[in-house]
Amino acid sequence: MSDHEKSFVEELRSFSNHRMWDNMWVEGDGEWIAESLQLGTLDIAHDGSYQPEISTEVCSAAVIAKCKATGREMIVSFAERSRHATNYSVEILGAIATQLILNAATRNMSDCENLSVVTHCDNKGVLNHGGKAEAELKEKQAQFDVLHVLKGLVSASKVLTTFNWVEGHSVEKKD
Repeated sequence: MSDHEKSFVEELRSFSNHRMWDNMWVEGDGEWIAESLQLGTLDIAHDGSYQPEISTEVCSAAVIAKCKATGREMIVSFAERSRHATNYSVEILGAIATQLILNAATRNMSDCENLSVVTHCDNKGVLNHGGKAEAELKEKQAQFDVLHVLKGLVSASKVLTTFNWVEGHSVEKKD
C-alpha cells in the first residue's frame, strides 16, 4: 500500500456514515477480506433487530464476515434512532453495511472481473431487491430511500453479490 492509499479501516471510516463503524472489531488490518474475496473463501451474514415493545424509534443491525480458510473475522454492529425505524429498514441497513465493506475491501483492486460473494440474510425483501439491483423501485415502495441506496451500491460494486436466504430466529418450526 502506498503512502496515499487508505487502509481498509480508514476507507470504511471515510464514508459519510462513519458512525456505522464505531462498534467494529476486525482481526488484523482487514486486508484479509480482499484476499478472501479473491480466493472465494469469504462468508458474510447480516441481520437487523427491531423491538417496538422496547422502543419504536431504535433499531440495530450487525454484519459478520469470516474467512472460511483462515477463520479470521470482522464483526460490525450499530444502532439507529429514527421515527421511521422498522424491522425492514434495519435489515436493509445491514445489507448496505455489507456492500460498504465489500466496497472498502476492493478499493485498490484493478482486476475484479471474477469476484463474487454470497451474503446470508433472513429477510426476503432485502434478498429480492438486492438480487435485482437493476429493477426500478415502485414510486410508493416501502423504505424507498434505503432500498435506493442498497440497489445503487450493489449495481456499482466490483463484487457480484448473491443474496442467500437463511431461516431467522423468528421463523417458528412446524412439526
